[in-house]
Amino acid sequence: MKEKKSYTELMKTYQSKENGAIDKVLDMYIEMLWDEALYKHHKLALEKKIDCALDSRDHQEFLVLSKQYKELTAYNF
Repeated sequence: MKEKKSYTELMKTYQSKENGAIDKVLDMYIEMLWDEALYKHHKLALEKKIDCALDSRDHQEFLVLSKQYKELTAYNF
């Protein structure tokens, strides 16, 4: 036979499940923010390097960097 739990015990169980779900959502949100920050950082760094390659008329470096830039921005929705 099942043991009956008190209202307090039931609420604690419910809250721990709810907090677990909230924690997962917060973790996903933090990961999305982190990914966006890294993406913007890499994009800006590549843009600066591309500008320097253009300024110095380094055609080979420009081609390499522009390929990296294209790959980085290809999946940005």
